[in-house]
Amino acid sequence: MKHFALFDVLYLGQNLETKIDDFSINEIQILSYLGCLLSIYDGNNSSDWGYFFSKNSSGYPYSIELNNSMEILSSRNMIKQNSLNGKYFNTDTAGNEFIDKMSNQLSIYSNRKRYLDASLNCITLAPFGVIRTALLNEPVLASAKRKTSVLLLEESDFATNLLYEQFEELRTAINNEYESLLIPAFTWLSGNLNHQIG
Repeated sequence: MKHFALFDVLYLGQNLETKIDDFSINEIQILSYLGCLLSIYDGNNSSDWGYFFSKNSSGYPYSIELNNSMEILSSRNMIKQNSLNGKYFNTDTAGNEFIDKMSNQLSIYSNRKRYLDASLNCITLAPFGVIRTALLNEPVLASAKRKTSVLLLEESDFATNLLYEQFEELRTAINNEYESLLIPAFTWLSGNLNHQIG
């Protein structure tokens, strides 16, 4: 089991609860993928994220590690299904205590929180559905549309190189002057959405 995936589920889940009361596996998958993209924007390789994404049948990013983490955390009573709808979850007391310890005591996660926080903050500027739609137009997911099964963000892939070029152009356009990743993230997502509309 990948410890980064466990951390991401709990960290994103806990923060989503404060914003929208609960969370789903789909929200975790999308926001984690966006966090991974922001890590790439910040100069890291996709392999540094700690787990990989593929494209699911709906065309969205999917990580088996995140899915497995949800099941493990649920079986250990760290997250619980929302009684109103089995698709939504809440963190439990044990999960909140565990993520607080991981966040505060293990420095390996401190840099990671920067990307997850920027991803989470995007939903304060636009609804989750808009962010999800904007991601469909990023080069890697767009190139994977016609493929039945594909690993996303492979370093040797043409679409991944195109993504790197987009990020380099964005850094140049905004003079890379923002310490927060929220401005570049939202600018990039808006450009993807405008491209889809146009």
